[in-house]
Amino acid sequence: MRFNINRLLAIPVVLTGIFTLSSCRAQKHVASNISGDWNIVSVCGKVIDTSANESQPYIHFNADNGRIHGNTGCNRLMGECTIDRSKGTLKFGNLGSTKMMCPDMDTEMAVLNALEKVVSYKTDGGRKLEMLDVDGKTVLALEFAPQE
Repeated sequence: MRFNINRLLAIPVVLTGIFTLSSCRAQKHVASNISGDWNIVSVCGKVIDTSANESQPYIHFNADNGRIHGNTGCNRLMGECTIDRSKGTLKFGNLGSTKMMCPDMDTEMAVLNALEKVVSYKTDGGRKLEMLDVDGKTVLALEFAPQE
């Protein structure tokens, strides 16, 4: 039996290629955990002017129990969310809010209408979060707001 050094040297190259390809497949995009407080900075491309609002619009996600709470710029917001990190999907359900009147109801209505359109999300992994509609358009842009 003859020993072929070329075949022996080819084995590590083949194995390296297999491991490289399998590791690329395993690195499928996974959306980041979005739990925590997020300030809403724009709705459908329109930047929110917080000087006209009673308070900064924000959403707090609790991915562990599928709940959200926050503020629409006027009223308090609460409800449920279903987050699938492997697909990057996001769905809101049973949303409710308080019913106060505020000087700027336009921001509140824009936030509530945008939340109804959200089907997915993308994040840069920490500071920015975009909520997308069925066409992949950003309907809400948010920035992470760590609690102090």
